[in-house]
Amino acid sequence: MGRGLVLAAGLLALLGLASGCAKRQAISHRLVSDNLRVRRMAFGELGSLDAAARQQAIPDLVHLLKSNNPSISDMAVDALAGFGNAALPALVAGLKHRDERVRAGAAEALGAMGPAAALATGALLESLADRNSFVRLRSAAALGMIGPGAEDAVADLLARLRDDDAYVRLESARALFRIDPLQPDWLDILLYGIIDPEMDVRYQSAEMLGEVGSATPSVIPALALALDDGNFFVALTAAEALKSIGSEEALRVLRGHRARR
Repeated sequence: MGRGLVLAAGLLALLGLASGCAKRQAISHRLVSDNLRVRRMAFGELGSLDAAARQQAIPDLVHLLKSNNPSISDMAVDALAGFGNAALPALVAGLKHRDERVRAGAAEALGAMGPAAALATGALLESLADRNSFVRLRSAAALGMIGPGAEDAVADLLARLRDDDAYVRLESARALFRIDPLQPDWLDILLYGIIDPEMDVRYQSAEMLGEVGSATPSVIPALALALDDGNFFVALTAAEALKSIGSEEALRVLRGHRARR
């Protein structure tokens, strides 16, 4: 009788496992549907999987990081980040994937995990030297989102302030601010970025200066200069940055600019 109960319990467990596997496979199939609504529903259903089925879904999600459809790859990033520690080994391995889209997506997912991804700091340091600039950018951003727990990355991020790619330099500067704002040189990268010939560099610099401005009031003159930028979006971002800083000096600059127009 006891043996029969054990066999029955084992059979039920196997049936449950099979059911979970079938559900995961059905969801995985819908993750790449041409219908955006179906894809969103499928990603939403990932949370209903049991722990074993979620673990089995992780390779499928890592594979989706190289999708050429940003909607799919972005949702895969969010899902992997939501799996937390369960996805950590796969994401660290993904940083060494032969496809740069997977490497970049893995770094982005680790960043979205925030401080919980601190154990991946060493792997992200290696990715910070990736041959692909977008992977380096995502790795720098991820280290910044981990925050002070990524203090071992400071020396490498300081080196990336001299990266050939302007966007990598900007993200490295922001990461240094988030990890250890007392480090030198990172602010100069953002201040020089506000006068860069490339519009998107100026735009991102203005946005980042807004983030650091409440702790670093010396950015206000640079943002005041950006209010007269020839590009509407750069000027608008500079105005929003000054509003977010919110100090009397920042608001006075903003009022003075509006009065002159």
